[in-house]
Amino acid sequence: MPPTNEGLLHSTDVARLLGMREALDGMFAVNKAAQSEQRFHVTGARSAELMVEFPRTEAVSVIRLGEDITRGQVVASYHVEGAGSDGLWKPVSRGTTIGYAKLDRFPAISVQRLRVTIDDAIAEPERIALRAF
Repeated sequence: MPPTNEGLLHSTDVARLLGMREALDGMFAVNKAAQSEQRFHVTGARSAELMVEFPRTEAVSVIRLGEDITRGQVVASYHVEGAGSDGLWKPVSRGTTIGYAKLDRFPAISVQRLRVTIDDAIAEPERIALRAF
């Protein structure tokens, strides 16, 4: 947002930025995966799986994935599935690299479990982090 001729930000722009900040703060206020049980295991030379089990059914519409990038990005492709009270796995999202932080946004779903499968990596995958909002 460019400044005005006086070098100031226009009040309309400031109000919109504040509104965006409030919306983001609300969206990311509660990490629903904080109290979950998470298990990570390597399933092959270039694949792995992270299983997240919530203490109760949770409505989730955003997940934040992250990998330790001290040795560079490793994940080349992944997919995420969710299971509700019926126990059936349904596709949630998919992607390529994760890096330091990757947000996947999707229509809200009610889940008891999330499963992140690393389908391919450039080296043996290490534990990834997951937060759910």
